Amino acid sequence: MIDGLLRFQKARKNIKLYGFINGLTGLMKENIVEINEESFKPFRNLGGYDYLGRSHDYLRTLTEQKQAAKVCKERGYGGLVMIGATHTLSDACSLSEFFIANDVETRVVGIPATVNGNIRHSFISTSIGFDTASKVYS
Repeated sequence: MIDGLLRFQKARKNIKLYGFINGLTGLMKENIVEINEESFKPFRNLGGYDYLGRSHDYLRTLTEQKQAAKVCKERGYGGLVMIGATHTLSDACSLSEFFIANDVETRVVGIPATVNGNIRHSFISTSIGFDTASKVYS
């Protein structure tokens, strides 16, 4: 996913990418790193999990949503990409609704990622992670 975002950045001008160390924990605590080719290079074939880490946190309470809005507003983020399974996608939907209701200009994008293959919908042919896990374990 990060490789794809870096390619997106390369094709456009004036785009900066930032990652949150350990996922939502990094967002809440503002533990942020700029994502660029140089810093991602050692992780290119390993992926975002090894590069940024992850957390098992949720983004459900009003306090958490307000903190996310504060960080996104103060830093002027145009978009927030949330990558994960069912809980993450639910949080992305909820946060998106909160942002719209509270005039936060940051757009929220949910990217389905799971090694369990537990995300199914007619609009999702496969998720990030499932294809790789299938090949590794077969």
